[in-house]
Amino acid sequence: QGLTVLYVGNEDPIDDVNMRIVNRLSGMTKAEVMADPEEADLRISDRGYENLILAPLAPGTAREITALVQKYEPHVLVLDQLRNINMHEDNRVLQLEKAATQAREWAKRYSCVVVSVTQAGDSASGKAILDLGDVDYSNTGIPSQADLMVGLGATDQNKMRGEVVLSLPKNKISGIHTHFAVLSEPHLSKFETLE
Repeated sequence: QGLTVLYVGNEDPIDDVNMRIVNRLSGMTKAEVMADPEEADLRISDRGYENLILAPLAPGTAREITALVQKYEPHVLVLDQLRNINMHEDNRVLQLEKAATQAREWAKRYSCVVVSVTQAGDSASGKAILDLGDVDYSNTGIPSQADLMVGLGATDQNKMRGEVVLSLPKNKISGIHTHFAVLSEPHLSKFETLE
């Protein structure tokens, strides 16, 4: 769509994240990318890879992220992981609430869509359909700041079928609260609808 995306990664090595993005955009597995990098480059450039800015932080502070947003003026800001942003708070619950509040502030101040990634809590283990209380250490802080929440869950049966269940426990955009299973293709970092 021609949108500039700033991906702030503070969880996995940025080369691993980049490979997942290349897999998804090219439709090629890691082995296929390594065997034919020129073909992968052609495919990803046709799909807007040049609009992506990868910013590895370890773990990163709100001030550092603000500087990146001001520098790149993204249409979309991805925070992976919200829980790792250093908010100068020892209490995990308060840290997550401050990080979520800061994410909402970036969205409002810089008119960008903010996608925050965080962990599900123990309560989500083995569940297909997740709800607001399944966010790790944040039953209210993160949910209160989100306009749309997408939970990824799976039972053992879902996993055996290669499925993930997407839940929408909060949806201020359309008001639709639903869930549906999708096929997971981890080698392409892709979900597909079930036929």
